[in-house]
Amino acid sequence: MYLYIQIDNHIRECEGPVQRITELKSAYEKTLHNIKLAFADAQLIPAEHYSKATLEQCITALKLELGDVLAMEEMEGGMIIIQINAEKRPKEEILNCQRKFNKGYAEICAIIYSETELLEESLRRLDAKILKSQSEIWETQKSEFEAAEMSKSQSDKAQPVDYKAVSAVIDSNRIQIAESLLWIEELNRHAVRARDKVSTALMW
Repeated sequence: MYLYIQIDNHIRECEGPVQRITELKSAYEKTLHNIKLAFADAQLIPAEHYSKATLEQCITALKLELGDVLAMEEMEGGMIIIQINAEKRPKEEILNCQRKFNKGYAEICAIIYSETELLEESLRRLDAKILKSQSEIWETQKSEFEAAEMSKSQSDKAQPVDYKAVSAVIDSNRIQIAESLLWIEELNRHAVRARDKVSTALMW
């Protein structure tokens, strides 16, 4: 029984990191969509195909629109934000593009940078514990069943514990952990590439 409680506790511990990764994924997708929409509203990219535009296309279009008054600044966490050093205030749609990027996309990328390592470490550590407990459960149940078989008559054999059902639940949770690890790895790659792409586009 102790092993079941132990593995249940490990699975419950995974809920926090898994939920956090889900939140980061949703926030990243939302802010990226908002950037593209803002750039389309500013007529910097075609409105009819805005969802297919890349981050590079958006920033390059802004650079072409503003020229050398557009600059970059590295924020805490490694992500780049865009600055507009113009004497004349740009139109509101342009400023909205800047806000959506700096206060939305850049911030969520910085958060992803800062949290990825800890989230990955937590989930990998807990997954290893779950796998170890799963193996221990199997060995314990196997030993208990063999002992019960030896102590009972042929007509009164012990019923085997449904390990397959228990294992299916554990495997389902481990699949969710694996998916979450793939998500946070992919999000971090996107964030790192975004920094490089923005830097390249602004220096062009």
